[in-house]
Amino acid sequence: MRRMTLALATLLIAGCTVQQPVTAPAPDRSEGQLVPESISDEDESYFLVHQLMVPVDAVTPAQLRDTFNESRDGGRTHRATDILAPRGTPVVAAISGEVARMSQNTLGGVTVYLTDDEKKYVYYYAHLDHYSDALTQGLKVS
Repeated sequence: MRRMTLALATLLIAGCTVQQPVTAPAPDRSEGQLVPESISDEDESYFLVHQLMVPVDAVTPAQLRDTFNESRDGGRTHRATDILAPRGTPVVAAISGEVARMSQNTLGGVTVYLTDDEKKYVYYYAHLDHYSDALTQGLKVS
């Protein structure tokens, strides 16, 4: 069965005014080691109040596999969590917000950028099969 992948980078900051998270020193990529970013107290408080849901119908949190920070070809670091589901499985908003951008690119394929209601965070959906006919830039979602 062909499968689709949804990549969701929950803390991808793209064009938002937000305090940058505290980060560890850059890892020595020659050794293949990755140093995870730390979460600020402000981020932790925000996500205690603004709970995220798994944005793929019928996928539970227990089914997720942590792919954030995995190595990719060309020395890249994967900065997202992939959620595998059968082709055609509906993808939904992880949090209430607004569709900020819809685009296609070589690495992500069919993509959507969603901001939360406060425009503090941007959520990146990639490797989608196609766009819903109802999906438009500026659409409010919940």
